[in-house]
Amino acid sequence: MSILETASCQLKNQGAEIAIAGCTELSLCFAPIPTVALPWVDPLDVLADITLDLAFGHRMLGNSKNLCIVH
Repeated sequence: MSILETASCQLKNQGAEIAIAGCTELSLCFAPIPTVALPWVDPLDVLADITLDLAFGHRMLGNSKNLCIVH
């Protein structure tokens, strides 16, 4: 059993309901594991979805502090 499989089992046993791969590199580690004890959020998928939504105008940045101004 890999370190990520062991960690996900331990987290599930402690009451976790979902795992968030906190950096894009972890996406590469989680993907090939056939059985992870928890459903997990892939940050690469999240980044790709948001980027495409912004690019095609399906989503707007609502907070002016996060507004990206392109010159």
